[in-house]
Amino acid sequence: MPSHLPKTALSGVLSSSTSCLRASSSTTIPASVAWSARCQSRNAVSPFSTTSAAANVPKPPESPKFIRIPVPPQTLEEREPPIRGHLPVPRDIFPRRDGHLKLEPGYVEAATKVSKAEKAGVPPKSESEARHRVEAAVRREAFAAGLKGLWERKDVQIRQAKARTAKRISINKKASMKPERPDEILTRSTFGPPSVLDTAVRLDPLRFERAKEARERHEAITAAKAEARRDALTQLYVAAGDFIVDEQELEERINKIFGPNAFPSAAGILGDSKSIWDTGLVPITVAEVRAEMFTGGLDTENVGYGKSAEQKTAERQKKVAEELTGGKL
Repeated sequence: MPSHLPKTALSGVLSSSTSCLRASSSTTIPASVAWSARCQSRNAVSPFSTTSAAANVPKPPESPKFIRIPVPPQTLEEREPPIRGHLPVPRDIFPRRDGHLKLEPGYVEAATKVSKAEKAGVPPKSESEARHRVEAAVRREAFAAGLKGLWERKDVQIRQAKARTAKRISINKKASMKPERPDEILTRSTFGPPSVLDTAVRLDPLRFERAKEARERHEAITAAKAEARRDALTQLYVAAGDFIVDEQELEERINKIFGPNAFPSAAGILGDSKSIWDTGLVPITVAEVRAEMFTGGLDTENVGYGKSAEQKTAERQKKVAEELTGGKL
């Protein structure tokens, strides 16, 4: 028989490990070796596990964890615990074709048959056989009660589904047959009497009378415009006798108005005058200036407020030209 090996003391193991750590700390290890060792230790998987770590499994795009959303520390979200596994698909106990046959009186007896000895009335030979007969009888009763309960539950579900369907159909029928609400009528694009939708263009029965009135109205307006044009031409023809048509007449007119003897000759009995104010004309007053600024002036021909300086200058030049030429421009 081999001799027993001496047991190593715990203190010796600790001392040896400490010495190893000291030796390793004293020696320099390359950074690449240390990093690879750290990654190997981090990714090490227990040899007794056949599944990969959950952190290493890539998340597909359809996964809710594909995009990480940070969760606040004190969130009020109530998350349900994950349910592992899945529930089995329930069987159809009562098929549509022959499910009603399970409600027949002899179905339970045919599905849970008794033994030949029990059917023949032979007493049990042992306590275990007697116990098995009692348990079989209990299972038959439970099977019959369960089958009856399942049928009643299915019957209740079918009647409830039919009631919900009938109720939904009646609600939809009433909703389809009830009159429209006032807001729907008032907000409808085709709201109004039936004549609104009638877009046929019918002939006006009074179209000839209306055309005759329009023709007479147009003839009256045209005649008024022609008369006004004729009067303007006549006035222009009369005033054309005093028009200045050459430079000599223009020079004579300017010397007559702005010459040295213009004001004395215009003054008349007042004697010699040096300006237009000595001709006896009434100068413009302050009231007329204010009226010209704010209300268009006491004279409708004056330049009113709201016109630009260019418009006022143009109108003044027009008036001067009319005075020089002796006619309306």
